[in-house]
Amino acid sequence: MRWVGLVLVALAVLFGAAGDDGPLSPESTQRRDLLSTLDDLALRLVRQSPQTITSRGIARELGVRNDGLDSLVLDASGESFAPLEQALARIDRESARLERPEDRRACAIYAWWLRAVLAGRPFQDDVCLVSTYMTSYPQAIAWFLVHVHPLRTRGDAEDYLSRLAQIPARFDELAARLASSEAKGALAPRFLLVRAADQIDAIGRQSDGAPPLLARFVAAASDLSDVDARTRDELVGEAERLVREVVSPACARLAATVREIAGRVTDDVGIWRATDGDAYYGYLLRAYTTTDMSAEEIFDLGLREVPRIQSEIRLAASPLGYDGTDSLSSLFARLRADRGVVKGVPAVEACQALVRRAPEFSRAAFALALPSDLAVEPGGSIAYFVEGARDGSRPGAFYVPVDQVRPTYSLPSLVYHETIPGHALQIQAAHDAELPAFLDGVSFAAFTEGWATYAERLAWELGAYVNDPYGNLGRLQEELFRAARLVVDPGLHAMGWTYDQAVAYLLDATGLSEATVRDEVDRYVVQPGQAVAYGVGLYRLLELRERAREALGPAFDLALFHEAVLAWGSVPLPVLEGLVDDFIASRAREDAKEPSP
Repeated sequence: MRWVGLVLVALAVLFGAAGDDGPLSPESTQRRDLLSTLDDLALRLVRQSPQTITSRGIARELGVRNDGLDSLVLDASGESFAPLEQALARIDRESARLERPEDRRACAIYAWWLRAVLAGRPFQDDVCLVSTYMTSYPQAIAWFLVHVHPLRTRGDAEDYLSRLAQIPARFDELAARLASSEAKGALAPRFLLVRAADQIDAIGRQSDGAPPLLARFVAAASDLSDVDARTRDELVGEAERLVREVVSPACARLAATVREIAGRVTDDVGIWRATDGDAYYGYLLRAYTTTDMSAEEIFDLGLREVPRIQSEIRLAASPLGYDGTDSLSSLFARLRADRGVVKGVPAVEACQALVRRAPEFSRAAFALALPSDLAVEPGGSIAYFVEGARDGSRPGAFYVPVDQVRPTYSLPSLVYHETIPGHALQIQAAHDAELPAFLDGVSFAAFTEGWATYAERLAWELGAYVNDPYGNLGRLQEELFRAARLVVDPGLHAMGWTYDQAVAYLLDATGLSEATVRDEVDRYVVQPGQAVAYGVGLYRLLELRERAREALGPAFDLALFHEAVLAWGSVPLPVLEGLVDDFIASRAREDAKEPSP
């Protein structure tokens, strides 16, 4: 998955948090050029999210400090949405008159994003803000401070202390949001809330050493570039005080609140339980897939793809001595035993070796530059890629799930998904494309996750597994896993599946370990719809590539196809279809100009 810098602004802006600025007046917007107005709007949205400013590394550029945390207070008046509504109305009214087709396309992409944001307004209290998954607000704040906030100078350290001091206020806002979500029946189930409360406690208090928020500060303090020993000790002392007297009590209060709420809810799962759950899930499917596919259509797609991929796995396993008639659970259990598992530092080292190798087989399929400065870091229980900061304070980094025991055969597809030719390459291509400023940070899951899942398959097509048939089985299992998600996610949220039913289906269909399956089902329970973006995006990309190949014949060029697909960053799938159709027409014209041999 891609842990994008805009996750936290999604909480603050996309779901209606009040900003400091009022709406743009109709008079002022009419006087501005359309594209400049959209740039201004995008900048204002970013300014409302201090954490996004830090994530992008643009605080110095904007003349601000990295010292704030995004507010969770909802804008009851709806004024925060007024500038977005005005911008969308201007796009609808004026974009068709823009002279340059690239400007019209940029406006079309932004209009998709604006419509998705505005369509989410009725569901502000349906968002699951506390769970065991990394999008849970308390875990996200801790992760942000430990992994994103810069700590190179005294100013950085003072900003960090300022953010620590704000945690109680943010947690109080979160408690108010939880009360509203409880009223709608939109909270995580009891068993996840109980575990989430333990995780919240651990943010401010840890039995085996300093809490992560303090440990990170203490470790970085010794390398601050502009402080003497006395000042360093004072800063560390203040951090210790804040964690002990401010952060830890705030975590304890929030954990107690979550435990109290857990006592009032059930272990039932599925967003259909919420008062507007069906409408919310329909919105999420549209937002995540950028299609009009219904829950039933997505479910049926998964049911078609799962047996197809299962057959491919059996065919690939038979030459290696595995019984093709065994259940997939038995087959992959044997494979795990034969090839071994990995965790912790050895997992990081294995992934580092794979990242170094990825450019070798990828170059042939890309005319654009490949990422060259990627960090591979220990993460938590899931894998994710974080794009680097613009100010150079932090490189793009792939976080390896060191807390999770993974089969060694699964690591190649994981690396190719997150780095090259997956997320890292797609993100760099978007930056290199020099897109309009208002598209910076706009992201569509069906494209980004569809591309990264496509990258896993592309690596196989480019020969990455020629000498690694076991790794290829891992790749096929991952593809099977994405297809099974198309069944399980709507099963849980639209068809009334129980938690145990979802676990049983995934175990039987994919052959993944029970621990992995339970972690995944936990994720789908609290983040409805997101998991289907991978498969929907993958299959659409493959369909469009086949369309181009059939239309162009010998004139089809894979590297140029990828260049066209990646040229506009992350786009909704209907816009992607237009990009591919333009690519086909352009290549056909070029081919017609070339003289016959």
